[in-house]
Amino acid sequence: GGGPGGGGGDVTVCPAQDSAYASCTLNYTWPELTDLYQTAPNDLYVGGLGKKMVVDKCESYVCVAAARVSGCSPSDWVCFYYDEMTQEFKPWGVNGDLQIF
Repeated sequence: GGGPGGGGGDVTVCPAQDSAYASCTLNYTWPELTDLYQTAPNDLYVGGLGKKMVVDKCESYVCVAAARVSGCSPSDWVCFYYDEMTQEFKPWGVNGDLQIF
């Protein structure tokens, strides 16, 4: 794949997705995640992308315990970023690699 575009320092592309977890899906909407946080707060970790944020494209992420994902069998928490354009959670990678928390 190609490298980043110009040298402005501002990120214009969403985080690279780890192809090893491309089959992972998160079958929750934001309201459902809010409910889940009330009932099982130890099963998810939510935050903003900070320096990796691209306004109106990808601004936030959620990491969930392995048991909460579908389509794959991870041994670690799986993190997804929210695609503001398609309104879908895109698999990003596992926390062990991303070291989010």
